[in-house]
Amino acid sequence: MRIKTVEMYTLNIPFYCDRVSKHMHRALTHSERVYVYRTELDNGIIGYGENLSDESSNIE
Repeated sequence: MRIKTVEMYTLNIPFYCDRVSKHMHRALTHSERVYVYRTELDNGIIGYGENLSDESSNIE
């Protein structure tokens, strides 16, 4: 089982009002941007993961 592909999707989800924005700053995200990763293995298994900060510059 080996990794075949990894794709990164950037989701920009704006806070739609001040009330929501105020509460989201207490949550884990703290921002309107989330990164979703789709990983496909050579045997066809597909998995998804998320990251709340941009660390794509660390990927080689």
